[in-house]
Order: sequence, then C-alpha cells, then structure tokens
Amino acid sequence: MRVSLKIDNLPQRTESYAALYDLARNILDPVIEYFGSVRLTYGFCSNNLRKHIKAHIAPHLDQHAAHELNSKRELVCRALAPQWTCLSNTKICKKS
Repeated sequence: MRVSLKIDNLPQRTESYAALYDLARNILDPVIEYFGSVRLTYGFCSNNLRKHIKAHIAPHLDQHAAHELNSKRELVCRALAPQWTCLSNTKICKKS
C-alpha cells in the first residue's frame, strides 16, 4: 500500500550526494546502457522517511542511508559501500 506522507527524502550530507552520484554514474548508467531500462523499487532512505517504516528494515546493515548521520551524529550504516574505481574512458569498474 502506497501512502503519500510528504516527507523530505533528500540527503543532508555532501558525502551522500557524492556516493549516490557515483552509484548512478559508475554502476546504474553502465547497467542501463548494456541491458536497457531498469526499475528501481528502493533507493535512498532519509532519517525522516525511516521513522515511518515500521518493519523489515535494518538501516545499520544496509546502505540505503548513504553517508547520513543518526541523532547521535554517527553513520546510520556502519558498513559503508566499498569505494569503486573506474578506468578512464571505459565502463570497467573495480573495488578500490
């Protein structure tokens, strides 16, 4: 059931925007270029949105919070995504 809560679901930290940009540029864009369009059903989840999700989430384990901080000023997700390095002028990426 989809409910419109009018929640500001935007990152607050520059690091989150950078990580989401890198995800789009280095992972999603090449996948779409190779396979065609994809349907994303879940992406970034702000603290404001997370408060309204009652079950089946583990923000400290998954990476939907990007580099956002909790109320204690600690990273929501303790297991940040590995950094990716892409060879210039190619779509070949690897973990750094």
